[in-house]
Amino acid sequence: MIEPQLWAALKKKAQEHFVIPNFAAEIFSQPWDFIEKAYSPNLETKPLDASYLAFLDEQIELGARGEEWSNVLRHRKTMLSPYVGRSLTTLSIPTSGGTVVIKFCSDDDSLVMFEALE
Repeated sequence: MIEPQLWAALKKKAQEHFVIPNFAAEIFSQPWDFIEKAYSPNLETKPLDASYLAFLDEQIELGARGEEWSNVLRHRKTMLSPYVGRSLTTLSIPTSGGTVVIKFCSDDDSLVMFEALE
């Protein structure tokens, strides 16, 4: 799936740049081999298309899930916008406390976005 060195680098960058909630901090305290066995992480790589950002705009405008969720979507759009047309890998780790989502650039493994969805 992903190399332990990449996991270490991604979680270090996330911890340096984002506020990490408790359930995600618990995930980050674990080595990758434990994550693979204890959770069912999902890994998907695909190009980021401008239509996804348009979809985010529509969802923000609708506001169907409230202002807090719209703020999440605004932040997501801000973080992703510079990467339109580039290949991104999304790592999702579902837990009983929520889902950790890390997006990174497939060509250089740089951290693009972190979300902890409770």
